[in-house]
Amino acid sequence: MTALAFSAPAGTRQSLRQEHRSEYKEGAVNSKLVILGGSSPFTVGLIDAIELAGSSIPGQELVLNGRHSENLALIQQYAAARLVPRGWSVKSTTNRQEALAAARVVIHQVRYGGMEGRAAAARAVSTYGVPVDESLGPAALWSILRIVSELQHMARELRESCPNAWVLNMTNPLSITTAVLAQEGLRCIGLCELPWVTVLHACQFLGLPPREVEWSYAGLNHRGFIYKLSFEGRDCLRDLANAIGQGSFGGITANDIRETNALPLKYFQLFRGGAPTEVGRTEFLSNLRKQLIEELRRSPTASPPSLSQRPVDWYPFSIVPFLAAITASNGRMEVVNVLATDGIAREVRARIFEDSVEPVSSPEPGEAVAHWLDVFVAHEHAVLAATLDPSFEHIKAALVADPLVPERTVASLAEAL
Repeated sequence: MTALAFSAPAGTRQSLRQEHRSEYKEGAVNSKLVILGGSSPFTVGLIDAIELAGSSIPGQELVLNGRHSENLALIQQYAAARLVPRGWSVKSTTNRQEALAAARVVIHQVRYGGMEGRAAAARAVSTYGVPVDESLGPAALWSILRIVSELQHMARELRESCPNAWVLNMTNPLSITTAVLAQEGLRCIGLCELPWVTVLHACQFLGLPPREVEWSYAGLNHRGFIYKLSFEGRDCLRDLANAIGQGSFGGITANDIRETNALPLKYFQLFRGGAPTEVGRTEFLSNLRKQLIEELRRSPTASPPSLSQRPVDWYPFSIVPFLAAITASNGRMEVVNVLATDGIAREVRARIFEDSVEPVSSPEPGEAVAHWLDVFVAHEHAVLAATLDPSFEHIKAALVADPLVPERTVASLAEAL
C-alpha cells in the first residue's frame, strides 16, 4: 500500500518482522479466511507472512479468489506447499460467491480496473502539476469516482454471503474505500502498516526498544502524525530531529518534526512540495507481476526472488498482526482505519478482540498537528461527498479542499475528472 521509499539501515525489515512475531500469542482457530484479489502474485508475500506467524494463526481453510485462473492455480500451489504442513487447507476459485460463503475473515485487496486503471488515473492528472499517487490527491479522487459502484456491489455481495465476517480492506484510496464498505453495513476496517512501521524505524534509528516506547498517533490514512514518542520520560522526537540533522528520515526532515512537534508519516513530504510522481510506477509493477508469475511457473514452491523488488510490508506488519490479534482476543493494540461517528474513516490505535475493535483515548495533539488534521478531515468529507454524489459541484469542492491542488488548476481538473 505504500509506495514512497523509506530509508532504513540494512537488515531492518527481517529484524523488525522477527521482533513483531515475538509478540504473537496462541489462540482459537478461525474457520475460513478468504483473499479477494488473491490472484495477484504479491499475495505470496501474505503467504510468507502467515507461515512466519506460526501457531499464532492456527490452521484453517484458506480460499483464494481472483480474476486470473492460472495465477490462482500457481498461488494455490505455493500456499499449499507453505501452509498445508501447518494444518491449513488451501483452495482457489474464480467464483466469488462460492469463495465468500460462510467466511470468517475476508481480506479485500481487489484492484478495481486492474493496473490499466491505475495507469489511467496517473495519465488523467499528470499534466496538472500535482502529485500523482493512487492513495492521495486528484489521482485517488479520479479512481474512487470510477470504482465506487463496483465497490458498493462488492459490499452487497459480502453482506449477503458473510454478513458477520471481518472485512480487512487494503484497496486504495484506503480511507474512502473503507468508509464506503463500512457504510454498507460491513464489519470493515482498513489496515495500513505505515504508522507502526514508522515507529519501528524511528526506534531502530535511535537504538530504542520499540515495545517499551510510549507513542500517540492521530490522522487519516497516509496523513497521520506520531505526536508523542518517549522512552523512560525522555522526548524522543527532539532526539530524532537532532539525529537527522541536515538529512531526512523517510523523506521527513528535522524541520518537519520541529514545526509540527511530531513525526509525520512519509507522505507528508507531498504537502510541502516534495512531490514524487508515479510516472513509470505502473509499468514497473506490471512488469514485476509478470516476472513473479514466471518465477512461480519455474519453481512453484519457492519464494519468488523478484518479490524483494517491492517490499510488501503491509502483510507482516498489518494484516498478519490483526489476524493474530482476533485469534488471541486479548486486546492487543494495533493501528486501524475505522468508520467514525462523523462518517469518515479515521486511523486510530485500538485494542483488538475476536469480535470487536475498541479505539483507545489519546492526549490531544499540539496546535500544528491539530491544524493539519482539520485540513485533512475537511478534504476527506469533501471527497466522500463527491464519491457518493459525483456532481460537478461536489468534485470541484473536493479539489478546492485538497491541499495538494493549486487553486489555478481546480477548474480544469474538475472538468477532467
